[in-house]
Amino acid sequence: MVIPELPGVEQSLQNQNIESRILTILRQHPRVTFTGLAEAVPECRWRELLGALNRLRKRQQVELAALRWDYEVVLRSPLT
Repeated sequence: MVIPELPGVEQSLQNQNIESRILTILRQHPRVTFTGLAEAVPECRWRELLGALNRLRKRQQVELAALRWDYEVVLRSPLT
């Protein structure tokens, strides 16, 4: 008997992987632009990155600041 994989579980693991990659990059460079982040993770689509950044923002792990033509992504310190 073959048990089909649940797309939600697979998607959740992919989301966690993207979020982990973003946090790893931000620990090395606490301030990056969205464009720079997208270039650092070329296998991810912008939509996936934006979703991951939104989840991290909701958990107060990152802050997003609008720039004229981009966004700045800032790693929040634990005390912030």
